[in-house]
Formats: sequence, C-alpha cells, structure tokens
Amino acid sequence: MKNTTKTTLGIVITILIYSISVLISKVVIIPIEFIPSAFISQLLMLTLSGISIFYFQSKGLLNFRMKPVKAKLILRTILTAVIVFIAVSITASIAIKIIYGDIPKGPNPFMKYTPLQYFIFLSIIAPIAEEYLFRGFLLNMLEPLKNKGIKLFQINLNLSVLLSGVLFGLGHLLILTTGADLPFVFRILFFTTIVGVMNGYLQDKYENNILVPIIAHITVNTIGFLISLLSLS
Repeated sequence: MKNTTKTTLGIVITILIYSISVLISKVVIIPIEFIPSAFISQLLMLTLSGISIFYFQSKGLLNFRMKPVKAKLILRTILTAVIVFIAVSITASIAIKIIYGDIPKGPNPFMKYTPLQYFIFLSIIAPIAEEYLFRGFLLNMLEPLKNKGIKLFQINLNLSVLLSGVLFGLGHLLILTTGADLPFVFRILFFTTIVGVMNGYLQDKYENNILVPIIAHITVNTIGFLISLLSLS
C-alpha cells in the first residue's frame, strides 16, 4: 500500500469511526439512568478502533504496541500531563481574555454529570476509547509522515503527531451541540488539540506504547474532574 493511500485511509476511517459512534449514541437509548448516552459512543469507538487495529496489523500495515509501564515512567508521564494541563489552562485563559474580554460564563455541559459519572465515563473510559482511536489507530496509520515535522522548545514534533492532535481537537467541535458558549468551545478545542499533540508525542517517544498516552489522558481528565468537584463545592 502506498504511503499516501495509507495516511488517507487512516484519516477517513478515523472520521468514520468517530462519526458513527457519535451518531449511534444519539439514537440508542440506554434504559439505565446512571449510564449516559456518551457511553455508547465510547464503547463503539473502542470496539471499532480495536477491529481496525487488528485488521491492519494482521496485514502488516500497522504497528500497535501495548506493554507494561514501569513506575518511573508512570510518574514522569503524570508529571508531564500536570505541567501541560497548567500551562495550557493559563494560556487558554489569557487568550480568551484577549479575544472575548469580560463576558458572562455560559453553561458548562459537563455539569450534567454526577461526580461518579464524570469520573467513570469521562476520566477513565473516554481516555481509553479516544486513545485507541487517535493514537492506537490513527497515529500509526500516519506513520509515513514521521519524517516531516517541526522543532519546538527542543522537542521534535513530527507531522503524524501534529495531525493526529489537530484531528483529535477538531473532534471536540461536537461540544457546539450542547449549547456551550464560544469562549468555552475555544478553550476545549485549544486544550484538546494541545493534549492530543502531547499524547502523540509521548506515544512516539516511548516505543509506540499506547499505555503511556492513556495514562497522560486519564491524568488530564482526572484533574478536570477534581476541579469540577471544587467548583461544585
């Protein structure tokens, strides 16, 4: 398979998996009140990503890896995620202040979840499902683009990492359907794009092991969960 065909196929399949997962979650109704509709999209995303990874890996077109992570690397990953979370949050707040000024905050769509729902479905399950799709599948399908990229603060970011991060961020445009205001949407898009790039970089740096970006993603979402708890209290 040609490199251009592989990368294009990776992008198209990723968009299809994401779109199908979201659309079906809007149609299927779960009779259990505790389980949000988002769980359907997460489950489908994880399942379809797993099938795609298995198929393309069996054809020798994809190199997917999952192996145990040592405690030292776990701590390093968590620390990296915390630093990036703080830096991106501050940068986003400054940018919103400059662009939008002082405007009333709109509704936070994540407040519809109870603390337990947020922790289970947004801090744990969502990161796993999203990482399987955007890093486990997409980043590996974009492997031919690794020989191009940019250098930022002594960090080499190849094109596959940048593109998978941007697509991950754009996937969160879905938040527009929740009635969130533009500053909140801007913050989410900016934040998820940077986090997507960070996760791709971590996977690329640590032997393509998907567990590393999963740990980083869970860390970031858990910090958001803890901040939500503080705001509620």
